[in-house]
Amino acid sequence: MVELKKADIIKGIDKVEKHKIEALKGEIWLRPLSQSEISEVQEIEASGFGKFKTEEKARRGARQTKAASEMKSFGELNVQETQKASNEAKTKAVYYSLENEKYADDPFTLTDISNLTGKAFNEIYEVVQEISGLSEDVDLEDEVDSFPEN
Repeated sequence: MVELKKADIIKGIDKVEKHKIEALKGEIWLRPLSQSEISEVQEIEASGFGKFKTEEKARRGARQTKAASEMKSFGELNVQETQKASNEAKTKAVYYSLENEKYADDPFTLTDISNLTGKAFNEIYEVVQEISGLSEDVDLEDEVDSFPEN
């Protein structure tokens, strides 16, 4: 195994690669997001979730007929704000990925990204997630098979 130097470890975001985008019928240069960029994008997305409060009351006693605990949850969710925050987070992620040396002479703006077609935007965002290690490869059949039965 090769011993890595600091420069080798942190150069991930400088790894700019071409990616084919079917919706654009061409290739674009993208880079993975840094951990601080990922955190910022996740904070933006979480800002739209609203307020949630849970309250649990535990009951003690070996011979109780009622449930051992009781959980109450309260939440406020504004779907419009949630969607707005999600779109803002995705736009920022695509912006960061396109912010690389290949486009240094003609950098993208957030407005440029907002003006992409929905199909192109979603395809680029999926690639950004994948190259940044944010996509989850979930096998739904395995998930269903592992789900406990009553």
